[in-house]
Amino acid sequence: SLFQSADIIAGLHGAGLTNMLFMNTHSKVLEIRKKEDSLNNCYFTLASDLKHDYYYLLADPVGSNSHEGDCYVNGQLLESVFSQMIS
Repeated sequence: SLFQSADIIAGLHGAGLTNMLFMNTHSKVLEIRKKEDSLNNCYFTLASDLKHDYYYLLADPVGSNSHEGDCYVNGQLLESVFSQMIS
């Protein structure tokens, strides 16, 4: 019921974004993706199939291991994407 009542969800690329399955059509999804990852488009595809508005933001991974969850996000870019999402 939490995700069904959500208009927007945002998070790092990962399984948590699959909760968009429970959101109403035309909800908004923000995926934070690591810059070097151009292959994992599963959440874009899922959002498109569910008729959600999909947004993404590229982030710099922390350390050399691209599979680590931590990353640096540019605050100004994040604010810009949020502004686009709510307008």
